[in-house]
Formats: sequence, C-alpha cells, structure tokens
Amino acid sequence: MGYETSFKGKLIKKTGLTVNFLGDYFGEQVDREVKYKFPMILTPCYDDRFIPCSDEGGIDLISGRNIVRGTNSLYLAAVNGILRPKGMRTATPADLEEIIRNKALNFFETWVESALILRSDGNPDSYLAKDILKQLGFRLGNDLCMPLMIPLSDVELIEDVNSPYGLRFNLREDANATYTPQLWHENNGKRFSETDEKGLPIFAKKGKRTLSTEKSGLTVLCLSSVSGELNWDANNPVDGGMADNFRSELAYTGSLGRVVVVKPKS
Repeated sequence: MGYETSFKGKLIKKTGLTVNFLGDYFGEQVDREVKYKFPMILTPCYDDRFIPCSDEGGIDLISGRNIVRGTNSLYLAAVNGILRPKGMRTATPADLEEIIRNKALNFFETWVESALILRSDGNPDSYLAKDILKQLGFRLGNDLCMPLMIPLSDVELIEDVNSPYGLRFNLREDANATYTPQLWHENNGKRFSETDEKGLPIFAKKGKRTLSTEKSGLTVLCLSSVSGELNWDANNPVDGGMADNFRSELAYTGSLGRVVVVKPKS
C-alpha cells in the first residue's frame, strides 16, 4: 500500500467527505512528487511573472504540523494529477463552503485557490485562456457562455514549451465548465453571506463577505481570509488583486497559500 493510507482529516458527516490541508507525511510525499515531475515550479521569480514560483513554497512547520504553503494554481493542477489516481482531489468552491459551514478547518489568514475563471481569450494569461477555449470548443462547440468556472480538481498540468510558464492546463475528460454570471466584473465589490450549490455568492446588500472579480482573461478563484473576512477573489493578477496587496496570479502566491485535500466516501 502507498503513502495515501497516511492521509488523515476531518469527516464531514453530511457529505461523507474527509478534508484537511495538504501536509504531514502525506503532504510531504505529494509535494516531493510534484517537484520531481515539474521542477520548473520551484524556479524563483519574484519580479518575473513569466516563471512559475512560490516565494515561500514547500513544506513549512506550522503549529506543530508540516503544512504545504506558498502554493499556486499550477501547483494545484499538478497535485490533482497525483491525487486523482488515489481517489482524492483538491477542494472545489462548493467543498470549501461546506467546510466553512461545518467549521471543519480553520481558514484564518489563508489563501485557498479552487477554480479557474475564464472570461475571454484576452489578458491576463491570454495564452492559457485561448488554449482552454480551444479545448472547450472541441467539446461544447458554439455553446460557450462566459464567465466559466472550471474547478482545479478537473484539470491536470502538462509541459508546453510555447507557454509563458512552460506549462499549461489540460482539462480532464470529465471536466466541469460551469457558467457563472456572478463573476462578471459588474458584481465586483458586491457583498454576500450565503452561497449557492456551486459555492458562489448569493448577493445581499448587508452581507458580511465580499466578492472581487475582473473583466477579462483567465484568473483563479481564491477563498481569502487575509482581511479578516472569508471573501471570494477572482481578480486581475496584473493589477494587484484585492485589498491587502495580495494577488490571485496563476503562478504566484505568498506564504498564506494552502491546498485543501478532499477524500470522498469510498
């Protein structure tokens, strides 16, 4: 038996999901596999946004436990390529909202990426946006309404010498691309407290949480608690993203970045 038997987490009885941050011995082995398969993810970049990086990536000791931090969407796609054959995956927006409702994990001062948001073939990340549109076109034809949300659990990472990152997203055959009108830029800054079955905001003027979203291109949807609220951010990485100067860039996140692993009931 492989190291996947070492995965431990909290069971959410309502859904049968076992959830936890990627870490401990299990997380260390997954992290090692990712970096062996895609060593370019480790390349430092800081001011060079064309090379995948995480400024404080890898295993870090937090509260007496080893937890992977400093992750990005490219890293999550690579992680899913390893988790899927083991009957696991990373969390979707709906999973994260279920975790919040059940208080299964503490998201204080964390940044958790969960889905790609595609609005057009323009910037930011035009190359990857066009490639995903091409993949979807073969499946859906002209029936494409944007913005589309694609869970990172539904994509894998492959090398691509023409990509600015040297990598690109490959949609699984069962990938779910969902029309998400909430994520149009007109809704940027709107408040909410409750979410729908997709894990996306149900807007309310007196809501306690905030949505940040962008106009075009390809971005990543993040659950962020860096400002004291559990907000959803799908903003433009080039312009700096949401408050507190954190950026939802496909190839960058700071030390608050976490991966949430989900194991469905077998």
